[in-house]
Amino acid sequence: MAGPDPILDAWLFDDNGNLKDPPAEPASATETRLASAPGSTATGPAGLVRVTAHELHTSAQALLVLKAELNTDMSAAINATADERVSKSFELGKALEQVQVRWGEKLKQLTGLMDEHIGDLHDTANEWEKGEQTATDTITVI
Repeated sequence: MAGPDPILDAWLFDDNGNLKDPPAEPASATETRLASAPGSTATGPAGLVRVTAHELHTSAQALLVLKAELNTDMSAAINATADERVSKSFELGKALEQVQVRWGEKLKQLTGLMDEHIGDLHDTANEWEKGEQTATDTITVI
């Protein structure tokens, strides 16, 4: 066999007609090798990204803590605005009420998104653990 044909296998050749380096070997389920960064002229593995189920659970927990802090801080700010509303003129009080309502809406939206991401991180970590266990069980049987 003569090798890849530059016309039929054009994706294997660079712009100058030279054969590209062979693709990296497939990575394991828990790591991804980056062949190159956008705009980079480097060839071969440029980095290694490792993510474990534990790191995903840790990220979800950190996001949960951030959400709790945000809820506490925003609730305090909204309550302070309500206190100011009582002691100010009617027009200013109405404007502060609108700000308070808007903050409340945005806080609800943001914490809702945080809840979604927390759930997604935990779900991904759980699926990851199940996949690793299945792979381990399969290898053990073989």
